[in-house]
Amino acid sequence: MKKLFETHVSGDVNEELVKMAANGDAQKVEECLKRPDADVNGVFASHTALQAASQNGHIEVLKILLRHNSDVELEVTIFWLLFFLSKQTVEYTLSLFLNSQT
Repeated sequence: MKKLFETHVSGDVNEELVKMAANGDAQKVEECLKRPDADVNGVFASHTALQAASQNGHIEVLKILLRHNSDVELEVTIFWLLFFLSKQTVEYTLSLFLNSQT
C-alpha cells in the first residue's frame, strides 16, 4: 500500500491514475482518464484505481471512476481470488502442522 502514496511517478498513466485515486485527487484522476493510453481498470501495485479510492474512502473519485465504466465485477473477482488463495494457504499450512503432530 505504501507505493500508492509515493509522489514519484514513472510516467505510466495507470500508475499515476491509481496513485491519484489513492490520494483522493479527483481532478487529476479526471485528467488521467482523458489520456488515450489510460485504462480505468489498469493495475499498479496490485490495485486498480477503484480499489485504491474505495480503500481510502474517496467518494468523488469513486463517482468519476464509475462514470468512466470502471469494472466493479473485476474488483469482486480479484477479492474472491485473493480470498480463495488465502483460504488455500491457511488450509495447506494447517494440514502441514497437523501432519507434523502425528
